[in-house]
Amino acid sequence: MFEQKGAGYRIRLGGADIAVEGEVMTLALGGKSYAVCLRPVLDGFKLPISGWTEEGSALLGELRDCGYRVKLTAGASWLEYTIDGSSSLHGEIRYFAGTELVDSVVRGFLPDHYNRVFQSGESAEFVFSATAKESQFDRGLERIWMTCPAPKTLAFRDKWAEAGPWWGMIVPDPLPVRETVATFRQGRFDIAFTHFYGAAYEGRFPRVQFHFGLETEDSVLDRYVAYYRDSGYMREGGEWFDWWSRPIFCTWGAAGVSGAKLRLRAQSADGGHANGLGRKPGGQDGRPSVYADRRFALVRSLWGIRRASAAVRRHRFLPKADRIGQGARP
Repeated sequence: MFEQKGAGYRIRLGGADIAVEGEVMTLALGGKSYAVCLRPVLDGFKLPISGWTEEGSALLGELRDCGYRVKLTAGASWLEYTIDGSSSLHGEIRYFAGTELVDSVVRGFLPDHYNRVFQSGESAEFVFSATAKESQFDRGLERIWMTCPAPKTLAFRDKWAEAGPWWGMIVPDPLPVRETVATFRQGRFDIAFTHFYGAAYEGRFPRVQFHFGLETEDSVLDRYVAYYRDSGYMREGGEWFDWWSRPIFCTWGAAGVSGAKLRLRAQSADGGHANGLGRKPGGQDGRPSVYADRRFALVRSLWGIRRASAAVRRHRFLPKADRIGQGARP
C-alpha cells in the first residue's frame, strides 16, 4: 500500500496525502500540511528512528539500541501508530512530542467548557481517565462526576477553513494507564500515557489512529463507536428498559423523598407514576411495583426511629413521678 519515493514512503488515505521520511510524517489535505513527529519518548528517553522498511500494509521504523520499531499500519481511511515489540514497561510513554500543528484548531469532547473548538493560539490539556471522576477536573475546571469516561478522540482542521476538511485522532481500547493526556499548546501537540503498565496490556504499547475523510468535527465520534462495535466492546441487540433513561437520585433517602414527591405530583395530575420511578427495575410486564415505595418506607422508618430515640432520651430525664405516670417502672 505504501509507495517508496526517494528516502521515504507515500500513501493516500481518505483524501489525505501522507509522506513518511526520517522521523516526520507529513499530512497534506485541504490545501494544508501538518508535520507529525514520529519519534516516541519512553520514560523520558527519546528514541530516534534509524530507517524504514515496508511489510505488507505496514511501515516499520527501527528504533536504535532498544529492539523496538515504530509501526504504521494503513486501513481504508485511517493510519495507526504504535510501537512494535513486547515490553513490561511501567512508566510514561509520550507520542508525537515536537509536533507542530500551526494554524490549526482542535476540538475535544469532554463534558465541560473544554467541549468546544480551540484556536491555534490557545492552550489546552485534554485528560482522559478510566475512573468515573474525570481527571480533567483535577486541573481546576468544573467538578462533574461521570458514569463512564469521555471518548478518547480529537478532531482537527485548518483554522482558515471553517467547513473543513476535518481529520481526527482516536486512542482505541481500554488502557492500563492512570491518564491519557493530549496537550495542545499554541500549535504544539503530543499525547502522553501516564503510569502505563505494559504487562497488563499483554506486553503491547498504546495505539493511536489517524482518521481522514471526516465530513464534520463530530464524524470522528462515529469512527470511535464503529471501532468499539467491531472490536466486540459494545453489547447491542439486548433488552432495554425504560427506567434506564429515567432520572437517578444520589442516595436512597433522596431517591425515596424525591420519587415520592414526583409520584404524588403525577398522581394528582393524571393518576400515573412520575417518570417511571414507580416501576421495578428490569420489569417487562409494565405493572407498577413498590420499588420507589420501599425506598420511601425506608426513609419513613429511619425518621420514625429517630423520633422514637428522641422520645426515649426525653423520657429518661423526666421526674420519676412523671415517668411512672407514662408507664415506667417505679
